[in-house]
Amino acid sequence: MKQFLWDLPVRHKMTIIVMVTASTVLTISYVFFITNFWLNSREQLVTSSHTLMKAVSINTTAALVFDDEITAEELLNTFSANKNIEYAVLRQINGDPFAEYRSTSSVVVTKSTQNRLAPELSTKSENGEWSYEFFDDYLELEQLIKEKGRFIGSLSIRVSLGSYKKMMNQWMMFGLFVLAALLLVGYFISSRLQKVILKPIDNLIHTMRAVAEVNDYSRRLADNSTDEFGVMVKGFNTMIGQIQERDEALKYARDLAQEANHSKSRFLATMSHEIRTPMNGVLGMSELLLSSELTDEQRVYTETIHRSGRSLLSIINDILDYSKIEAGQLKLESIPFNLYTQIEEVMHLLGETVSGKKLAISHQFDPDFSGQMAGDPLRIKQILMNLIGNALKFTQVGRVNVKASALLLQDSPFLRIEVQDSGPGISPEAKEKIFESFSQEDSSITRKYGGTGLGLAICQQLIDLMGGEIGVQSVEGKGSVFWFELPLNKSVEGGKTLLKGSRVLVIKERENVESNLFQLLIEWGAELTVATSASDAENKIHDAVSLQKSFNLIILDHCGHGRELSRFIHSLNYRYGQLATKFMVVTSTALPVIRLPEYVHVIRDVDGYIRPSSFLDQLCKILAVEEKVNIIPSTAINEDVQQLSKYQGHILLVEDNIVNQKVAIGLIRLMGCTMDIAQNGLEAIEKWRTHSYDLILMDIEMPVMDGITATTSIRNEEKHQELPATPIVAVTANAMDGDRELYLSQGMDDYLSKPFSRHSLHQMLNHWLKESSHDSLKGTEKQALDLPELSNIDTLQLKSMYDLVDENGLPLLNTLISIYTENSRQIIDDLAIAIEQRNLEEGRRLAHALKSSSGTVGLNKVHELSREIEHQCRFSQLDKLNELYRALIDANTAALKSLKDFT
Repeated sequence: MKQFLWDLPVRHKMTIIVMVTASTVLTISYVFFITNFWLNSREQLVTSSHTLMKAVSINTTAALVFDDEITAEELLNTFSANKNIEYAVLRQINGDPFAEYRSTSSVVVTKSTQNRLAPELSTKSENGEWSYEFFDDYLELEQLIKEKGRFIGSLSIRVSLGSYKKMMNQWMMFGLFVLAALLLVGYFISSRLQKVILKPIDNLIHTMRAVAEVNDYSRRLADNSTDEFGVMVKGFNTMIGQIQERDEALKYARDLAQEANHSKSRFLATMSHEIRTPMNGVLGMSELLLSSELTDEQRVYTETIHRSGRSLLSIINDILDYSKIEAGQLKLESIPFNLYTQIEEVMHLLGETVSGKKLAISHQFDPDFSGQMAGDPLRIKQILMNLIGNALKFTQVGRVNVKASALLLQDSPFLRIEVQDSGPGISPEAKEKIFESFSQEDSSITRKYGGTGLGLAICQQLIDLMGGEIGVQSVEGKGSVFWFELPLNKSVEGGKTLLKGSRVLVIKERENVESNLFQLLIEWGAELTVATSASDAENKIHDAVSLQKSFNLIILDHCGHGRELSRFIHSLNYRYGQLATKFMVVTSTALPVIRLPEYVHVIRDVDGYIRPSSFLDQLCKILAVEEKVNIIPSTAINEDVQQLSKYQGHILLVEDNIVNQKVAIGLIRLMGCTMDIAQNGLEAIEKWRTHSYDLILMDIEMPVMDGITATTSIRNEEKHQELPATPIVAVTANAMDGDRELYLSQGMDDYLSKPFSRHSLHQMLNHWLKESSHDSLKGTEKQALDLPELSNIDTLQLKSMYDLVDENGLPLLNTLISIYTENSRQIIDDLAIAIEQRNLEEGRRLAHALKSSSGTVGLNKVHELSREIEHQCRFSQLDKLNELYRALIDANTAALKSLKDFT
């Protein structure tokens, strides 16, 4: 209750105080008045009744003396003038009734009442001649009668209190009415007078609210009084004025800081662009020189230039990263990636620094953690590069080991990575400041190792941004352990359950495959079946299909019989491809080159050992993505890297810098592409209008027209003319956060940062020119074959099967065409029934089977129509199903006619 009163508004509190005070005073006055009135009215009733009774008693004296009862009764009847007198009795000296009076409404008077004497009454007069007593409903009075100083009798009366009580009740109700009226008047007056106090308070509250909600510190209160409210208003105005001055000073300081920050950002962007542009020329030209014929001495000089350029670029990147972090502009990504892959890539990249040292490098991965996590893989790789690079740089003899472990707690799982080395260790003094900026363990002018001293500082700041922690444990002379911990997503899966439910068949011929591969599959939760020969594998596949537990993946061991392996995979895929079974071949770098279908995934081992992260990554891709089955000559196992880098495509390079043009021309021609050059965006638009390009490499900052404006113009023309979109890749030296997102939002498809290496350019071309290179190959091969125009048949794919034979030594292509001709007609007939009956699941299954088999024999149009029908059935989309089915019949009929030319 007390808290409730404290929480009431001041207006209500004041009303309650006034009303409680007024009510208390009025109630006391009312009680005093009623009590006083009650006492006075009682006294008046007794006095009036006694006066009448005394007058009658004097007149009855003679009647008592002469014993005249008739006269006495007549005298008593005079009491009838007072309606409140109910009963009267005249008694003799001995107390016997001499005469009586009863009103018409009088109650029955008992004998005991008649005989009650005056001494029984409670209140007597001062002379003792009369007395009275109040009872609940009546008042009794008695008067003694004297004759010459001698008592001769008494007169007693009973007076009813009904009228008296009625009068009292009326006065009490009247008093309550007056009390209520006075309270209402008091409430009305107080509510009007409260404004004198409440108005200044309301103004203060309104002003405070305006200041708090809209931050308007220019508001002031107007009050000329000198009372307490005036003092309060004056103090409030002074306080707001001080806050306003302080706020304006803070805003000014903030504007200065923001302007300085923007200037710093502009400086960083300009510096990045200006430094990276010549670095692109240095590194690009050195790569081109290394790809040419050089003498040993020239190669040493060129490699030195390239290494120096990479070192300078690394220092520049460190400074830029540090500046971004200090300016609060570094943004972290959160995407899925495999940690183990990152560690292995870093160790592979840095492994060259081990040459000439008696140093072993190794890693330990947690078998209960798959390595899959969410975060920023680029920044984590940067941290690993710094920590592992330092360990390799400072350790001359012994071992560098990277240990990754995960503590999968239910509430807060986290990852811990330790980089252990047997180097010289760190002194206690240096360990305290090892993570400070520009700090090094040895900063003297005679120091042995270089560096900016920013690497560990950047690592700490990056890990802090990720919500983790970094530290070091070291004993001088005995090595160091640098560690960092990062929080893991609570939904992260352990390695032992990553492939749970996947059914895998392994066909092994080499004994050393079992020791590594089997263990990994079992640890990851796969259902493993092993076959020791091709016939054993076919029996196990047939049994699994009959039990409706077909294998998701078949892993084959390649031990040198390339043609037999390829033919065996063709046979399995044709018979069981509709079951979505995938294929993987495990081979060794020591085995000869073989050619396999494109849908076959290849992984290689080194001396029987398979990298777990590479193997797991391949498995996840195979089991998660539905591959398009299409048998064409695929990448040769162990093929030379330079051969893999050959592409066929026509590229438009938009670049105003002559050095960058030469670098790009040299690298792109090494990869087999032709190209045109535009000096600016306007020239690029003109060339795009008159030529067909597979890819456009667009610089951003150019004279006449920049790259963003040129891209916008090209995209608008493509939209209005309904032209196919040409891939446009931003190639720029701008490397600030947000640049990539900006360019992609302006219509560009990809981003390549300068200076770019042959490897990064190769990755980009591999993504955007893969399909165009295939199309070019098909067109070239079609002209060489001089075959009739078969728009829905992949002639190159069919040609690649000419040299394949079945188990009887007969051409495999004839067998496949014969089987397809028979099966496709039956599938199409059954598909018609399924569509008519709206059996979408059966329709999906039949379309999937036809998609697989048509892809095997290179029927592109039938394959694509089957894929679309499968998609329509899977998602219950019936609007185009009949139209697609009719198109499928026409395409298959045309395809069967065309296939006759290949038998």
